Amino acid sequence: MTPLNEIVDVAVQNVDSPDRLERVLTSPGNSDGAYVIREGSSWHYYEQERGGVLYDVTTTNFTDAARYVLARNADQLIALLPLDRRAQVRTEAEHLCRIRANLDIRRPAWRLDGRSLFVPSRTRDDSDAVAPIAAALGLEAASIRPVDGPPLGLECRLPVEPKPTAAIARLRDAFVLPVARVEMDGRERVLPAPGVESNGA
Repeated sequence: MTPLNEIVDVAVQNVDSPDRLERVLTSPGNSDGAYVIREGSSWHYYEQERGGVLYDVTTTNFTDAARYVLARNADQLIALLPLDRRAQVRTEAEHLCRIRANLDIRRPAWRLDGRSLFVPSRTRDDSDAVAPIAAALGLEAASIRPVDGPPLGLECRLPVEPKPTAAIARLRDAFVLPVARVEMDGRERVLPAPGVESNGA
């Protein structure tokens, strides 16, 4: 399966301005969706769901903001792919965008306990998510098992090396998330993607 970040990197080459992003709001509002707002030489990316802000980050690179929009919405992502790629990756893109949404349905999104990284899932046996998450973390699928909960989730057994934060960054970047929120030792840590500044959400 092609990783989501690779699919997004192909599609974003066809985005040179916010006008190319369908269903993207360009000023703050109360409705759910993705917001790309220019402020001076920076770009703000907001993502809202059910009236709550999922993300509020700043980047100096418009392409970064556009990547987050495309990873959020499979229809936009597929529409911006070259014609010869759309049929090849349509099903994968839809599936991976769903996993991305599932990975961030709680706050904090993830929890690290020793070498176990716990990530959310929406079903008790989210087996379709195991292979893409394992690939992102560089693990064998057998290293991931469902957690009955509550809350429902997947336990990912990380290797001794690299450090857990490096593995978390790999998962964040593979699913094109602007930040990873991880509970470590009872405290939430926010790990922004390169070039991204978190504004607290």
